[in-house]
Amino acid sequence: MSVSDLAEKIARLKRFLEQDENNLNLLLDLGRALHESGQPEDAVSLFDRALKIAADHPQAIYERSMVMITLGRVEEAVAGFSQLKTAGLSHPSISYNLGYCYLLQSAPDKAVVELSEHIEEPAKNSGYALILARAYYAMGDLPEVERFVNLALSLQPDFLEAKAVLAMCLQDNEDFDKAIGMAEEVLAQDPDNAEALGVKAYCSLNALDLSTAAQSFDAMIQAKPKSGRGWVGKGLLEMQQGDLAAAEGALKKGLENMPGHIGSWNVLAWCQILQGRMQEAEESLGRASEIDDRFGETYGALAVIKALTQDYAEARLLARKATRLDKDSFSGHFARALCDQGENNPEQAQQIMHRLMNAPIDDKGRKLIDILPQFIRH
Repeated sequence: MSVSDLAEKIARLKRFLEQDENNLNLLLDLGRALHESGQPEDAVSLFDRALKIAADHPQAIYERSMVMITLGRVEEAVAGFSQLKTAGLSHPSISYNLGYCYLLQSAPDKAVVELSEHIEEPAKNSGYALILARAYYAMGDLPEVERFVNLALSLQPDFLEAKAVLAMCLQDNEDFDKAIGMAEEVLAQDPDNAEALGVKAYCSLNALDLSTAAQSFDAMIQAKPKSGRGWVGKGLLEMQQGDLAAAEGALKKGLENMPGHIGSWNVLAWCQILQGRMQEAEESLGRASEIDDRFGETYGALAVIKALTQDYAEARLLARKATRLDKDSFSGHFARALCDQGENNPEQAQQIMHRLMNAPIDDKGRKLIDILPQFIRH
């Protein structure tokens, strides 16, 4: 419906409502039209009027909950959709929107449970398949991401949003050539697609093409100013270029928009460690532990802090815990090396820290900057 047709419809419904102010159908029709026309606050007042007339009216509850999503009042949206379910209503659209709300609340596990109530739906609805793929992506379950995103693409081969999610999945699987190829395919048709720009940026950062990475991160943030992944990526880029203060600022902006992302808290902690601000780094790692107390790198980074402050006994305990949780824990093994060096020569341990960003520091020849981007997958 065109803008002029929608405006005419709203004017007509308002005239009818003046003649019959308690007509539920008119209230709902006008509320939907106002929402569609970009007037969500006015739509809420219509749905509230409808609910005063019929407190449990399912359509009024549903439409009001949809407006709450638009307004960013996600808890109210969840309450509304949950009220419908409590009343015994079960429909894919309710589960879809409730699952979407859970994703907005950084609760992908709850989203998967909710969306799985209509497990037949992804086979016939590409949007439903995609939101399940997004939920699994937020949980880090990449095989399930691939399964559902490919299902979405089998139903809608030109589904750019699904291709962007597949590109992110390929990137996280370190299939960088395919990832950037898929991202470029999306960007050819949608140059402002923030997720495809992010894939291009992270793949460029991995290839040390810092100029392309910088351009892509800036474009990603311009397209989506509240992109947590965009700001964290920009922080990683700033670290690569040695501007730790700018990096910390970007990382904090990223965490404002995805406070439940454990890997980003770890990256921020390392940025603070490199600046010698150990207490703040510990606080950042504390936030990471609150999210998931079984991520080995968090304990490894804490072990590094303890080693640098010459608390070697505690450092070794924490390093052991890190490698018990993850036998390949970079920070856990690095903390042990610091203990070995520091117990004999504390100054040598400090020297290792000074070259941490730019010199290989393990037997695989890895540098810290090679490792940190991997944390973004967690």
